[in-house]
Amino acid sequence: MTIKSLLKPSEYHDSVSLMLVARELSQLEGIRDAAVVMATEANKSILADAGMLTPDAREATPNDLLIAVNAENDSLADSALQKVEGLLKRKASVYKTGEFRPKTIRGARSQQPDANVVPSGPVGIVSAAGTGLQEVCTLLARRGVGISQCIGTGGRDLKKEVGGIMMLEGLKALQQDTATEVLVLISKPPADEVTKKILEQVAASDKPTVVCFLGGDTTLKKGIRNLLPTRTLFECALLAAQTARPEIGDISTFIEEENAELQEKANLLKPKLKPAQRYLRGLYSGGTLCYEAQVIWRDMGIQPVYSNAPLPGGEVLENSMKSNQHTAVDLGEEEFTVGRPHPMIDNALRVRRLLQEAQDHEVRVILLDVVLGYGAHSDPASELGKAVEEARRIRYSEKRELLVVASVTGTEDDSQGFSQSKSTLEAADVVVCDSNAAAARLTGLLVSG
Repeated sequence: MTIKSLLKPSEYHDSVSLMLVARELSQLEGIRDAAVVMATEANKSILADAGMLTPDAREATPNDLLIAVNAENDSLADSALQKVEGLLKRKASVYKTGEFRPKTIRGARSQQPDANVVPSGPVGIVSAAGTGLQEVCTLLARRGVGISQCIGTGGRDLKKEVGGIMMLEGLKALQQDTATEVLVLISKPPADEVTKKILEQVAASDKPTVVCFLGGDTTLKKGIRNLLPTRTLFECALLAAQTARPEIGDISTFIEEENAELQEKANLLKPKLKPAQRYLRGLYSGGTLCYEAQVIWRDMGIQPVYSNAPLPGGEVLENSMKSNQHTAVDLGEEEFTVGRPHPMIDNALRVRRLLQEAQDHEVRVILLDVVLGYGAHSDPASELGKAVEEARRIRYSEKRELLVVASVTGTEDDSQGFSQSKSTLEAADVVVCDSNAAAARLTGLLVSG
């Protein structure tokens, strides 16, 4: 085995181009692994954990492009590194001379008129959480409830310094929109003064408004008769669906039945595990989904949970590259995405982390989110499924079981296909739940009691 690297000082390429070059390098004869990334401290740490950080690469700065290969011998490593320049130029050329790229949402819509893959309907959503919005949309779609409008505000909108400007304006617009009958607001808990403004605006309309300030205070109602508070994205979607379509029935009964099914499933899986296997590890591409899981675990009494994106007052992971006891990692945080593609696009980082966790004898269960859509990997379930199979081979060589639980955020009309993605994961013995909340609850049940 030979590890070699190449540094290109002060050279920048977009992260998708780097991902594609890395893939081509890894497919060359005799190349076991390859990385093409900006030399940030996080990226160097990831390479170090993989045994691919050479002494020269340790001195690289975040402005430098770092290429590293793990090859069967010196000759194959040198040959791969010699090909890098040509591959980078080719990817840059394709990027610059590619197809027309619309500059507005209206322009993009005209190019892809079939790109809205959730049905039209009476629910309007304003969200400061991207994957939170997608999770609620898709959960509604699977229950036959459509969307009138979705308005994303950005995660900082509800901070004290910004004042919730976009959420307030979006809320006002949907309150006046005749096609919107039920409103949904999604965010992590806002600043107190921002919460007050939003609730005052909710009260200015008679339209039922489901509010999910994720993990926040559900006693917010305070006499606002059209306000329907919820704690999780899952509850938010169910309550919005019931409000839009009362024939759906009592959601509390549905939740009780699902919880009983999850407990039964946990009881069947636990006997496969050894007593020394104690901890859960959540490896997330969606930040809001990571946050929801922590809310659920906190409510189940599973503490502490360490994270690089913890709940307020939660335990901060000292080193994001190394898990500690129960751990939830948001791999979409900036520390992981500077100089490399987002984990929804490129599974390489999550695959590395999955294999790393599989070697920890104290790990009982690993939780994954699989997010579909136009901005995601073309077939994330296949790549993650293969990684799970490899992780299991590691465990089985030690006569230990590894449980992997996942949820899929998407619809049948996504190009990856909800059912196809679910089936692909299940073929790799992944336990796939109907929502991120259900997956988090099952994972919690597996490590409790």
